Amino acid sequence: METFKKYGYEVRKIYDNTYRIMDNDACSSYLIIGSKKCMLVDTGCASGDLRKLVDEICQNKEYFVINTHGHDDHVAANYQFDKVYIGKEDEQMMKNLFLYEKEKEIFYEEMKTYASATADIHHFSTKEYFDNFANAKITFSIEYLKDGMLFDLGDSEIKAIHIPGHTPGGYCFLDIKYRRLYVGDAVLRHASVLHVGGMKISDFINGLKKLKTYASDFDWIIAAHGHRQHGFRPLEPFFIDKLIECAENIDVSKSIERHEADGDGYEYYLNGGRYEDYDSVSIAYKLTSLD
Repeated sequence: METFKKYGYEVRKIYDNTYRIMDNDACSSYLIIGSKKCMLVDTGCASGDLRKLVDEICQNKEYFVINTHGHDDHVAANYQFDKVYIGKEDEQMMKNLFLYEKEKEIFYEEMKTYASATADIHHFSTKEYFDNFANAKITFSIEYLKDGMLFDLGDSEIKAIHIPGHTPGGYCFLDIKYRRLYVGDAVLRHASVLHVGGMKISDFINGLKKLKTYASDFDWIIAAHGHRQHGFRPLEPFFIDKLIECAENIDVSKSIERHEADGDGYEYYLNGGRYEDYDSVSIAYKLTSLD
């Protein structure tokens, strides 16, 4: 498939109608091209001119900009657009990144983990992008996502599915025609409720069980993270079952310590797996996440 670098991003065409936009290996956004309109799933870390890239690929078509949830690495380039969609429960979390310097400091620290070897200012590729983000404000309008909302792209529709767990306002997006589910961080091989906004393990399980009710409607799960080790790899639906099993059997005594810029906790691997194992799953959590 076609791969190119432009405006601070590495872009790969992963399907005939879908581009994966990689943000310095930290987070992947996805641009779905419809016959009449397009949809950008997440805006990532703002390491480049995302709007210019999207405008160019969409070629004058209108597009929807949506956030799967409110975490910084999925919303940082919101300021480049005119309007974004987000779950109401995650609105303030998203806004905090643009309102408070402390939030930006936490964001910078977190992104150091993913910084490329050539990045001269944390994860940003040039000082220009750093300065642009440092001065970014909430000039964009905000629309709330609703469970079951449909986005018409012309030849296909995208359905919004509210999946609390990773955050209260998390959403997945089902490409009905092409049977692909875009999940942000709701379904990862190495999932987490450790970050800001993370809910109880029981909420995480309930969200995944809700997602299972749509299992007959999709063939592949497209996640925002977890592709770095083996390149792009969509997940099979059975990973939902594995994550539920993992969450239901968390054993603190068999967990390892997990440290993040926005909080410390533990990580439990199902059946003693390891990160390097191709099909391993784990969940990161705080003790207060347990019921």
